[in-house]
Amino acid sequence: MWTFANARGVLERHFAKQTCGMPGQICIDKFRAQFEGMVIPGSKLYTQLKHVGMKRGGIKIVEIETVDERGQLVLKGMSEISPQHECHVFTGQGSAAVNMGMDLYRSSEIARQVWDRADKHLMSKFGFSILNIVRKNPKQLTLFFGGKRGQAIRKSYINLQCVAPPSSNVNENRGDKDELVPLIPEIRHHSERFSFEFPDGLLFATQFTQPALVLTELAAYRVMQSKGIISSDAMWCGHSLGEYAALSSISEVLAIESLVELVFVRGLVMQRAVPRDSIGRSDYGMVAASPMRVHPTKFQEKDLIRVVESVSKCCEGKLLQIVNFNVDRSQYVAAGHLACLEALGETLNAIRDEKDTRSEETIVRDTSSKACKHFQRYKMSRREMFKLKRGKATIPLPGIDVPFHSKYLLGGVRGVRECHFFHVSIMSLNYVTRKSTHTRS
Repeated sequence: MWTFANARGVLERHFAKQTCGMPGQICIDKFRAQFEGMVIPGSKLYTQLKHVGMKRGGIKIVEIETVDERGQLVLKGMSEISPQHECHVFTGQGSAAVNMGMDLYRSSEIARQVWDRADKHLMSKFGFSILNIVRKNPKQLTLFFGGKRGQAIRKSYINLQCVAPPSSNVNENRGDKDELVPLIPEIRHHSERFSFEFPDGLLFATQFTQPALVLTELAAYRVMQSKGIISSDAMWCGHSLGEYAALSSISEVLAIESLVELVFVRGLVMQRAVPRDSIGRSDYGMVAASPMRVHPTKFQEKDLIRVVESVSKCCEGKLLQIVNFNVDRSQYVAAGHLACLEALGETLNAIRDEKDTRSEETIVRDTSSKACKHFQRYKMSRREMFKLKRGKATIPLPGIDVPFHSKYLLGGVRGVRECHFFHVSIMSLNYVTRKSTHTRS
């Protein structure tokens, strides 16, 4: 009886509680054991646990063996352990990397099916291979519109039309004067070619980043699902772009082809929402900011907000805004003009380096002169030499040159909503959200 209880106790201490993640909660669904040999009084016993398999719903199968000091097997058992409460979190833009998802593409037929279906559709309708962009990250991609296939691709781009964004007068009543405008006005009925260009590589251009990230996340989830390791009471959540991957994972209301087309067009709208120079660069970006890195106890969220407001006043009307409150006191995301973001980083550096005994409130109040000085310095920088630097409390988000979630994009929301393709697809996503309340999505 003691040997049997000891084997279960080892399982509880070293596996079950660790799996549940909740003190005092035992997640053992089934436990059985049988004696294989005699236990000599006074023997030293050694119990070993092996994770040997999985059942549907994420249930782990664990093998238990107890041996004596001579290595003789005295007890053998098997147990089923319920999965811990799990949440599948799908990231947004800013987490892209060349070759992401390709290891799984090579090793899993399930992942290949997801990528290949999307790649075939995008190649057929829009003339590019998302797989090629993920693997090679080319800086330029030229589409040729010759022949029947090229003409069909050109027509696909010409058909991407949305209602023009409203004027700056928010009180204007547009009435029946909605005007359809092309998403890519450079592509016309007589165009023979069109080139996408981006200095950091097209994988980091928003319209290509978004389908690439969604496919990476969806393929990984489908592989996990095929192996039966998704628990029946799992939760799903997505941040920004990740919402599309989350919704598509819990339900197949959108086919893979419709999903990648939706996020490609969404990304295209966002990519063209800000002015760009001749090689596709914008003057906008985003940084993650951590108050704790300024001071572990004295610098709070309210202090960060005041610093952002102080820097913003020096920015001569240019954008600077906290747009994401991710982790209390640990991570906030600011979007805005590059010069404003760099001034914010330098200002937080200066506050962190203060050596005198002034209160944190006084230091924050005195940041205005620092902010204005840094803004003027970076505003005068040569554009081709300007790149956000990592600060002591700020980290630039790579591959992001659109101020996502900011008030800058507010004027284009109506135009996106009125786009026919978006209207149909978002209606479908709203439908699955309502129908999937049992998933707590």
